[in-house]
Amino acid sequence: MASVGPRSSPATDGNRLWSKTWRRAVLPGPVRRAVAVWLGVFIVAGTTIGGNGLAPSALVALVFGHPVVGAVLAAIWLLLLWPAARELRTAAGAQYLRSLPAPRYAPRVWTLALLLFMQLPIAVLCIVAGAYAHAALLTVAGAALLGITATLQLPARTPATPVWRSRVRAQLAIWARGVWRNSGASLLRSAGFVALAGLAAGGFIRANQLRGNEVSTFGATVLYAGLVPALAPLLAELVNVRMRMRAWDAALGMIGLQRQIAWVVACSGLVTSLVALAAMIAFTVAGVEFLDGARLFGFACAGGALVGALMARGSLWAMQRERSVFSNLVVALVIVTLATGITIGLLAETSLLPLGAAAVWAVTSTPRSQT
Repeated sequence: MASVGPRSSPATDGNRLWSKTWRRAVLPGPVRRAVAVWLGVFIVAGTTIGGNGLAPSALVALVFGHPVVGAVLAAIWLLLLWPAARELRTAAGAQYLRSLPAPRYAPRVWTLALLLFMQLPIAVLCIVAGAYAHAALLTVAGAALLGITATLQLPARTPATPVWRSRVRAQLAIWARGVWRNSGASLLRSAGFVALAGLAAGGFIRANQLRGNEVSTFGATVLYAGLVPALAPLLAELVNVRMRMRAWDAALGMIGLQRQIAWVVACSGLVTSLVALAAMIAFTVAGVEFLDGARLFGFACAGGALVGALMARGSLWAMQRERSVFSNLVVALVIVTLATGITIGLLAETSLLPLGAAAVWAVTSTPRSQT
């Protein structure tokens, strides 16, 4: 008779199947979020590292030579990757799988490997700069901090029932709550990219010793290039919120034009606030005179109002097509954001005319039936 090889035990088969199910149910979401962060970081790095920007070795030396700078960049990095690491615990099916008999080490090994893998951009930066020991240190430290913060339990809060006396205030509050409750992770990632764009623009201004009009023109161009990864996920959440809130919008009894104006104002206000924060960070890092920083702040806010209005217009357009054109919408957002920065850089104060005209078009061009 032919010899029969050793047969695996039922427990071994069960552990193997559990691990396979865990990898298929839990890993794809965090990997997609991490890759999205990497793409955004590479976009920002492309505008500030190399060429007229900072050399990789200078950036590494800045992080390790100035503890405050290193702490700020570490906080931004954690803010960007925290939603991806958090999803390792909150992904659909993760809690159910943890309640089953599970292998002791396999999930922990996969989790640790993914947390280390998420630090790839930092490792690449340090390796390009020739700081191999720093690459290993930052990779391990980043994975450890990310794993610790991802396991923290957020405090539970029972929301109070609001009472709104104005239709407009109720409409804005419904949208704001919808974005925060359903898209908090995307907002955190956008906030991290906003801070990173501000640091990149400020570092570019400081490294090239820009003064006078150059601060507001070239600084705004770099700022808006860095804001692309912050605004793209935000646009997706705006489309989702409007589609989910259609029934609640109708309950308010606002006519189409009123709701359209409120939506454009809400989107413009949100984007303007984010861009203003990035401009303030850039002004702080650049160390320029107050008037130069004020012009940068003004140009940034004007461009933010335009981009927000066009994002509102685009979200209404995508709603009518059930998001089948969303990829085209993201491409259009990238073009609009970059064009806004370039227009400000080329035309300075004169750019306010085309920016204002485009914002007015965004408010008035959508038919009432589409809102």
